[in-house]
This record gives sequence, structure tokens and C-alpha cells, in this order.
Amino acid sequence: MPAPLRIHLTPEEDARLRELETNPVVPFRVRRRARAVRLAAQGWTAPRIARHLGLDRTTLHRDLRRWPERGMEGLWTASPPGPGPAGPRP
Repeated sequence: MPAPLRIHLTPEEDARLRELETNPVVPFRVRRRARAVRLAAQGWTAPRIARHLGLDRTTLHRDLRRWPERGMEGLWTASPPGPGPAGPRP
């Protein structure tokens, strides 16, 4: 059985994520990312979260890695461009 992702939330972070998750004005991707972070903090495994939210596991891992690096801002923005197989992106 896969180990749960290690994300710890303060009560304030959890409350803010819950607000984002349920606000219909917030873009769908942001709501889904907020839900994924909350589920990971509750001890869900990556495969279970991915199945529950209908995400590819690679996408889920990318989204969850943003949390410790960028916090709330990471929910709203895509990963910065980085080197790929053909080198850095313009």
C-alpha cells in the first residue's frame, strides 16, 4: 500500500483551502488543487486522490509538490517553465 503524502496544514490553511474548494467563482483547477492538498493532509495516498479527483498521478504529484514550495500561490499558478528534453523553454 502506498504511503500517504506528507502535507501538514495549520487550521487557518485548512479553512482557507476549504473556502477555495467550495467557492464556485474560483477556477475549477484551483478548487481541485485545494481539494487535493486537503485530502493529502488527511492522509490519503496519491493513487487514491488521483482516482477520486480523476487526475493523472503525475499531474497530482506536480500539483502537490507546489504546496510546500509556494503555498496558496502555487494553487493559482502553473509550474514555472523548466528545462525539458530539448533544453530550456523560451
